[in-house]
Amino acid sequence: MEAKACGCPVIVDTEWHRATFSWEGRTFFQKEVKFFFKNPMGIEDRTREAAEEIERQGYALDDPSIILVQQGSFKGAVLIGILDPDEPSPDVVTFDARPLVSVVRRSKEPKVAPGLKALKQFVAESHRSIADTYIWYTTCPHCFEQEKVFTTVLIARTS
Repeated sequence: MEAKACGCPVIVDTEWHRATFSWEGRTFFQKEVKFFFKNPMGIEDRTREAAEEIERQGYALDDPSIILVQQGSFKGAVLIGILDPDEPSPDVVTFDARPLVSVVRRSKEPKVAPGLKALKQFVAESHRSIADTYIWYTTCPHCFEQEKVFTTVLIARTS
């Protein structure tokens, strides 16, 4: 996957929209985030804390960087892609073989509800159920200023 100069990934719709793929063995550093009715509370601080812990523990970041938000009603997580560590900690999660499906949402505002609806519809069409949902915000403020569009990849781990 290519990255822009700012570090944002280049998302090619044909590769990500209504796609099924596997991240088996891909590792992430996970930091719990409080949610209030699916709205993250202090996610920037938790992401910064996670980055500091990643550096302190000597983990290498995946390139390009993948930062996922696992949404919940009252508790969720931010997951930052890292290379497979030699000695994982309880904060490191490794994706299993369950298939992942994704949809891409491009819009003028970072709302994810319409994208989640499209993701649920895609999962239902494939006769699967959703085990976990992740949001991958792939647009930084600099990219938004240039492109005038937010690109979000919504991912579901299916069962």
